[in-house]
Amino acid sequence: MIKLKKYIFILLSLLIITGCDNDDSNITDNSILSNTIEIDTKDASYLCIKDYKDELNNYALGSKYAIVTENDTVKTIRSIEIVESNKQSIINDFEGYINANYSRIKEYGGYTYSINHDNNKLITSVTINLDEFNMDGFLSEFPDFVNNLNEEHKLTYESLIKYYEENNIVCEEI
Repeated sequence: MIKLKKYIFILLSLLIITGCDNDDSNITDNSILSNTIEIDTKDASYLCIKDYKDELNNYALGSKYAIVTENDTVKTIRSIEIVESNKQSIINDFEGYINANYSRIKEYGGYTYSINHDNNKLITSVTINLDEFNMDGFLSEFPDFVNNLNEEHKLTYESLIKYYEENNIVCEEI
């Protein structure tokens, strides 16, 4: 439960879920998936990137996050995440996790996501508008999240960037 709360902290990270089957084929040799992602950086203050390759379980993950800030608070987070695998069970596991958890977060408002398939890739696009997000409702379910907010119950970009960097997501000011 603590790990789930940690991942929900950024409201859009994927928990790495893998499936097992006997397919020994390798993922395509596209080790830096984030290079293939085009994300809208209009009005964004930060661009954050993560790439991860799990050869044992035969998948790669690439993510880009465009963070729009105002003063010291996060206004919007736009993300595109790609999971690539030649194992359909891996794609299915990620899609199941995304649908179960992202649809749950939609209940708080200001949160949209879409899932697309492209051959052996699962592509997820997420937008979180924190001005429309019911933070008080979210805090009733995840009270520890309050430590990442300022006095006005707004998510600070410092806490978000710190979390991303602790999870090997590289962020740069743009």
